[in-house]
Amino acid sequence: MDAAADKRLKKEELKLRKMRRWRLVVRNLPFSVTEETVKEVFSPFGRISEIRLPMKDGHAAGFAFVQYINFPDAVRALKNMNAKLVQNRPVAIDWAVPKETYVAALIEEKCKTENSQVESRVLKKLESSGVLDDSSIEPIKLKSAKRVQETVDSEESAEPPGKKPRHKTQQAARKVVDAGISDGRTLFIRNLSFEVTDEQLKEFFVKYGIVKYALVCRYKGTNHSKGTAFVQFKEKASADRCLQVANNGLLTIGSSAVSLCLAVSREDLNRMKERKAQDAAKKPKDVRNLNLLAHSIIDKESPHAESMSAADKRRRERIELANRLKLRNLNIFVSTCRLVVHNLPLTLMDNQLKSICYKAVGKQGAHIKECRIMRDLNRVNSDNVARSLGYGFVEFTEHEHALCCLKALNNNPDIFTDEKRPIVEFSLENKLIIDMKKQRQERAKTKQKAAMASRIGTSTDENVKSVRKSARSIEAARRAEKRKQRRLFFTNRAEWHVHKKRQMATKKLGKSRLRKSVLNKKEDKQVTAEPIAAVKKKSHKVKSTNEAFVKSHKAFPDRVKRWYDE
Repeated sequence: MDAAADKRLKKEELKLRKMRRWRLVVRNLPFSVTEETVKEVFSPFGRISEIRLPMKDGHAAGFAFVQYINFPDAVRALKNMNAKLVQNRPVAIDWAVPKETYVAALIEEKCKTENSQVESRVLKKLESSGVLDDSSIEPIKLKSAKRVQETVDSEESAEPPGKKPRHKTQQAARKVVDAGISDGRTLFIRNLSFEVTDEQLKEFFVKYGIVKYALVCRYKGTNHSKGTAFVQFKEKASADRCLQVANNGLLTIGSSAVSLCLAVSREDLNRMKERKAQDAAKKPKDVRNLNLLAHSIIDKESPHAESMSAADKRRRERIELANRLKLRNLNIFVSTCRLVVHNLPLTLMDNQLKSICYKAVGKQGAHIKECRIMRDLNRVNSDNVARSLGYGFVEFTEHEHALCCLKALNNNPDIFTDEKRPIVEFSLENKLIIDMKKQRQERAKTKQKAAMASRIGTSTDENVKSVRKSARSIEAARRAEKRKQRRLFFTNRAEWHVHKKRQMATKKLGKSRLRKSVLNKKEDKQVTAEPIAAVKKKSHKVKSTNEAFVKSHKAFPDRVKRWYDE
């Protein structure tokens, strides 16, 4: 049991030591940054095992360490996030190196700086004294501590100056390298596994012929593989044989299938890049934005696809097939700001989806124009809410925010559940339907302007604000005139009170018009008695008017009915 436990511990230590190799250091972070902010920024590129944010005087020190579980995720984060803004500050990302290596590099750089300063002072002194005019004196070369030690160690076994072998110049070395490339003996390898070493690469290609060298391309300052390599054979026939095998079938080195091609010189590579850029400029632009569909596709061989449920894989295949069928219609294009989100829970509401999208973007200034979950209106629950169809649309004002939301939500197991992950992609739109909507809106606006202009007798080209203002003033004048006519209809104040009483009674009964059965003489006397008494108490000026109204109140109900009927 102890031996098995020790073996397990050793495996875990090796795994952790291996993971340390793809640790990123993020510099120039704002002092107000938090671990949650760093996680939100870097989690879209892959799973993160650890984030270290050193603190200084109670706030962040301005840098952080991000540890990914998978090396390809770290490479993707390094390429995409370097020099990008985090809280309005451009960050610098690089591979983290051990502290000892970092300190040694600093010391060596300091030695070089000091040596250059001493050399410049000595040269100035010699120039002022005129010694440098003598052509027999060679320039002074200072050495760092490491070079001095190498010189001292090599003096014991050094040969006489006359027998010392000459070193090749850089130009001669370039000619040797170019000769191997021009002869067609050097191969360039892509899609190489990150764990493959130079020795493993050489052992693999030895069966095709004598290998002169096999080198894995690595990042400067670290031992991290770039996934590419160079292999040079001693004979051209060996390289041709290897290329023929690669063209007939797949070559697998380690855990990945590699692709081979003949290596080219740096000058030829620059010319090829220029020619490619010119060809790309000549080609017609992607008018339908079909390249945006690639952002939502998950590679079947990637670790994200391996952890995906079988139901999600089938659903993604159905969606991709439907998209291919739709894109056969040339009027269908990919929207740059509108997203469609599949695989939504049936209980999710519009405002919840909107808040999820805002959190996914995590940027100030992001604005969502539309967030709508599609529903089946024929199936309504007890709360009068239609059943969700499992997908919805989210439209942003900026393409950058929409792309950020897609990368953060697509296939993210932390949004809903691991078995049911959101499937996010840019929405497919029909150009004909959008043009019809725009034409309909323009026609409605034109009709509205024409109607307002006809009211005040002005042309449709005049200012809309003045037209609306004139229309409002005309409507206000019309209403005031109508109120004035209603007041003039009543001969005295008591008559007005009777009208208001009847109006309130009509509202309470819920009737729009007075009925003839209600308007009898007995009710008229009772209704008119109360306002007349109230008016007598308040003022003696209306006494004669009220008495005259009481004598002639029998004709009043017919006048009121006639006014209501009109």
